[in-house]
Amino acid sequence: MIHSFKIIKIILVSSLMIILSSCEDTLDTSSVKAKEQSIKMMMVDIHPQNQKRFAKALDTLYLADQIDHSTKSIEEITSITNEKIKGKTVEEILVLSFASNKKVNDYVEALNNQALAEADDDADSEATLKDEFKGIIVKVGHKL
Repeated sequence: MIHSFKIIKIILVSSLMIILSSCEDTLDTSSVKAKEQSIKMMMVDIHPQNQKRFAKALDTLYLADQIDHSTKSIEEITSITNEKIKGKTVEEILVLSFASNKKVNDYVEALNNQALAEADDDADSEATLKDEFKGIIVKVGHKL
């Protein structure tokens, strides 16, 4: 009897979750205007702190697709991302962006490392040029 009650309780809770999740706003990416409207509707229903997370999640997803599809046009990349997030809830978009966030962070870190390496190379080149210049000046009889 107690076992049956637990099963019924699980079924009721699951049904309630399905009903509640089906009432949740989803993202409509059929047009720019539809996307803007659905984002506004979704933002109204969530806590202000989660609004920032949601906005950042959308940015992250678009940026990750720009990284993955860098040879494509902005329109093509936007279309790819729109297809990926079409019909998704706030929670689903946050989950999707979590995986993309690492990709974006890794990309930014690689760019930073590249910039640092180039700066080191420039500093080495500058030191070498300075040494060569000193050698030329000494040859012509001037001291630095």
